[in-house]
Amino acid sequence: MIRLKKNNSLFATSSFIYNLSGAVKYLRLQDGTNTVVVVGNFDVVTQTASIDVGAAGVWYDAVNNNNIVSLPGNTYNVSLAPGEYHILSKNILQ
Repeated sequence: MIRLKKNNSLFATSSFIYNLSGAVKYLRLQDGTNTVVVVGNFDVVTQTASIDVGAAGVWYDAVNNNNIVSLPGNTYNVSLAPGEYHILSKNILQ
């Protein structure tokens, strides 16, 4: 996580949207052509979430070796185990 922050200026952007209420929390950062969405389940039971990521298409999951997540619309629908989180990015993060 520290490497991601140091190597990607996006994590210093002042353009962001977040929702910290409820068990599933998210943060969406935007900088130039890249968008990053961090989503996590802070509950002790599995939770489902529908997160507006802002754009359809190919996303890369930095937590899972940049596995590709293909979204047909602006919404990321996911079931998250307790403590599970994802860092999705429109561009591959260094």
